[in-house]
Amino acid sequence: MKVMYLGLLAGFLTSSSAFPQLVKSYRTKSTKDLSLWYLAVILSGVALWITYGIAISDIPLVVANSVSLLPLALTLYLKLKWDGLRGPSRRGEDLKENLSE
Repeated sequence: MKVMYLGLLAGFLTSSSAFPQLVKSYRTKSTKDLSLWYLAVILSGVALWITYGIAISDIPLVVANSVSLLPLALTLYLKLKWDGLRGPSRRGEDLKENLSE
C-alpha cells in the first residue's frame, strides 16, 4: 500500500508540472517558444501510459497520466490555435524591427 502512495505522489508532482505552462501560455496568449513536436510526442506518450496503466490495472499510473493529459491537450490546442502547424509567424516582429531601425 505504501508503494501505491509513492506512485501517486510521484504522479502528482510530474502531472502538475504541465499546469504552469498552460496558465502562462493562456495569460501571455503566446506559445511561440513551445515546440509543436514536443507537445505532440509528450501527449502521445501520456495517452500510451494511460492505456498501459489500464492494461495492467495500475491505478497510480492511470490517475497521474490522466491528470496531465488535460493541460497538455489544452496547451497543444492553444499552440495550434495561435501558431498553426507551421509555427508562429515572424512577419509582424520583423516589420517592427525594421521600423525601429
